[in-house]
Formats: sequence, C-alpha cells, structure tokens
Amino acid sequence: DIEDRNGCISRSDTVTIRFSAPPVKPTITVNGDSLIASSATAYQWYSEKGEIQNARSQWFKPDTTGFYRVRVWNVDDCSSISDPFSFIRVTALPKEERQASKILGHPIDKELRILHPYQNPQISIFNMLGIQVYQERAESFQHSISVEQLPQGYYSLIIDSEVLPILILR
Repeated sequence: DIEDRNGCISRSDTVTIRFSAPPVKPTITVNGDSLIASSATAYQWYSEKGEIQNARSQWFKPDTTGFYRVRVWNVDDCSSISDPFSFIRVTALPKEERQASKILGHPIDKELRILHPYQNPQISIFNMLGIQVYQERAESFQHSISVEQLPQGYYSLIIDSEVLPILILR
C-alpha cells in the first residue's frame, strides 16, 4: 500500500515470491576416458582455467590432466557446483617396431598372460605412482601373472627393456 500527501491510498497487485532449493552438490565419476556428472537438467564443465566452451552435457572427455568441476541446474534454474575432481589422462603407447612381446587376452580376470621373445627376462609391473607391485624372472617364453590382488587401474608392464601399458578391470 502507498499513501500520497493528500491521503490517497493505492494498493499494488499481489506478488508471490517463491524460493527454490538448489540442486544437490553434483558428483563426478570416471568411465574410461570420460567424466560423468550426476543427473541434472543442465550442465557446464570447468577446468582450472575456467569455463570450458561447449562442454554442456552430462559426459565430458578431458583432453588433458587436471582438476575439473561441473555446475548443474535443476528445473527451477537453480545451480550447484561440484568439488574439484582430479583427472589423470592416460594414453596407450603406440607399439614400437622393436616391441615383440604380446599380452594374450585382456587382464579382466585373475591372470595376465604374456608371450615374449626374451631368454629368462625380468618382468615387473609398476602402478601409476611408479611403485613396483610385481617382480619375477620368467622361466619360459609364455609367462602368467596373477593380478587378482591388484586394484583396477593403469599399470606399466616391463619385460626386459620393453614397456607395455596395461589396464586391469574388475
């Protein structure tokens, strides 16, 4: 209500103000080489450098290692942003001409089988932190390694002087 100097009163139309809750803080997970945000109506991805142009879907495939965040919106156009998520990009090394060893099958189960041309080579496996998690001397040209105790992830398999990238999945 408003009253002027002459005592005239005027009343405005009723205005309804509604406060909407922001969406729950989004979470980020990894699937292969992509980041996935929790479900929302709309998305915007950010790197350490700021907003990533045209990165507006639930899935995002980073092209570099770094910290990533995602802002999500709900149907009420309220938003919430995730905590920073550390992503390490790992690429498979191309097979070199001198690389002669082969991984037989995929280490999705409990055993990794390797075929190599070396005479009793030292075989080692290193995790992404550079920590050696396996070491043994091969007795034959085909060697099996139990990987049941290793958590899933990327590893480097070293046979003699060859380095082969491996991915252990469960």
